[in-house]
Amino acid sequence: MNVSAASRCPFLRAQQQQSEARPAPQSEDTPAKTTRRTTPNPSPSLVELAGQMGLELQRGPSFWRTGWSETKIEKAIELANTHQPLRMRLPGGEWQPVAGLDELNQMVAEARRELKQEQWAEQGQKLGVQAALSLAGQPAVLAAIPDTPQVGAISFALRAMKFTDSPAAFLREAHAKHGPSFTVDLPTKGHLLFDTRQDVLRQALLNTDAGEDNWKKSEMQGHGASFLIGKKNMFLSGGEDWKFIQETLRPHLSGKIVHSDAMVGKLSQIFDRHIEDLKARVAASPDGELEINPRQEMQKAVLDVALQVFLGSQLGDDELSKMQKAFSTQIEWLTKESLNPTGISLSKLPGMGELRNAYKTLNGVDTLIEARRHSQERPSDMLTGLIEAVDPSTGQPMDAERLRHEVLSLLEAGHETTATLMGWSLLMLARNPQEYARLQQEIDAKVSARVPTVKELGSLKQADNVTDESLRLYPPFYLFMREAKEDMTVGPAEKPVHIEKGTTLVTNLYVNQRDEQVWGVDATGYPANEFHPDRFNGTTPAMSPFGVGKRSCIGQALGRLENNLMMCRFAQTFDLSATSQAPIELGSDLSVHSHDETVKIRLRKS
Repeated sequence: MNVSAASRCPFLRAQQQQSEARPAPQSEDTPAKTTRRTTPNPSPSLVELAGQMGLELQRGPSFWRTGWSETKIEKAIELANTHQPLRMRLPGGEWQPVAGLDELNQMVAEARRELKQEQWAEQGQKLGVQAALSLAGQPAVLAAIPDTPQVGAISFALRAMKFTDSPAAFLREAHAKHGPSFTVDLPTKGHLLFDTRQDVLRQALLNTDAGEDNWKKSEMQGHGASFLIGKKNMFLSGGEDWKFIQETLRPHLSGKIVHSDAMVGKLSQIFDRHIEDLKARVAASPDGELEINPRQEMQKAVLDVALQVFLGSQLGDDELSKMQKAFSTQIEWLTKESLNPTGISLSKLPGMGELRNAYKTLNGVDTLIEARRHSQERPSDMLTGLIEAVDPSTGQPMDAERLRHEVLSLLEAGHETTATLMGWSLLMLARNPQEYARLQQEIDAKVSARVPTVKELGSLKQADNVTDESLRLYPPFYLFMREAKEDMTVGPAEKPVHIEKGTTLVTNLYVNQRDEQVWGVDATGYPANEFHPDRFNGTTPAMSPFGVGKRSCIGQALGRLENNLMMCRFAQTFDLSATSQAPIELGSDLSVHSHDETVKIRLRKS
């Protein structure tokens, strides 16, 4: 053990001395009195722990002049940071202010690293701490926090391999076993923190390319997709490159454009084309009833929207079906491509002709791009914006490869997640017929059989609630991954986690948004794991299905509009029922979906 290192750090010094505490001297600033202890306590008071460490502590006079009463710990820490109620010093040293939780956590992180380096970890006292300041005239309390559970890499990896068709189901199982926060060290991926707590997620998202800017997009999340859309595009880029693409595309998805009768009319025209096809198939089916996979049906319709709205391109039915099938194939292989440790796509292997053909089909968007590039007509859409954009880092337009990657990333994310949301909404309505009946009644009263105006669509509270509850239970984009750019502390004040630079945070929204304490009966009036759209009639906790902050999904307003409009046009046309009430088998790739779950539809009786 390095003696000088131990003497510098009070936490290490406490381990080295293992001696009885000596009391801190009195001072003019109402010093805290230490007590003598010979055995550790899992939740010692601050003064008791100070005695173990040989620290002297004082409470500043401003702490008492504010007239604070008992309050929540988060507010207490905020006030403590402002008024600096505590000071400390090592024996013979100068008095130093203790600002609060962050400073204490930094000391703990440093101590842990030194302990690990000196192979003292197995002997050390649990050093996780939190500041819990009692503001009713009692001494401040420093409570020990259990270490975040660490899961063995081999057992974790072996178990994960059994869930390659559903990472979301694997993470649901892992968190049920290990809790909301645990770590894994993987030889090829480094240190991973799996954490489903909302404040951890929001802290990371709000500080990616914004705020303190101490997080960045993880390359792990984009590895599988990069074989199709590259590593430079609006979803995987960061920093100035990401800002350049955002500034190019965001004006085309402004509220003024999305929430307009023109947009609702255009979307209705596209959707009605696919609803007419469904009507014909229902009429031709035995007994006038058709069984469909709602997600797959919606994929084709929403891809049609993405092509027409983003690129100004309308494909024939055969071409559209071919592209939709190619996207489905690529997405089905996305998890396996993500686990692929090389920089060479699995499509290059023998026997992978289907995946190889899918990539070839999708890369055919080059034809659409080149046709626009050489056209005299330049409609004001996203494709024109991308072609005419000048990269500030080079002063040049984007090259052909970058353009293809941007277009494909728009089409993939722009149709898959929205189609999945539509699929879940229809599946949940089929399994909850009373909710579908309420939707139809509201539409009959406010819209009748017409195409709704944007104002009428916005007045459909039941449609809005169904969208929110579907997004909560089955968030299509369920997995956020961020990499820490520096050492830091994350998590709530009562249970922080100390992470080092390079740690990858993995947050599963499917688990996050089903937390019984946050979304359950006590908080919302309904069980967290059940479908209840009325949950959103009152005040509800924050959720993040589209992310939060500057890097939140720029297409979220359009996605919600599409879902509500499709539910409206669908409910005006069809009656809907479930084919099964059996538990849903969860699948996931780019999004969370069910495994081949179907519903039955009939033409609605007048």
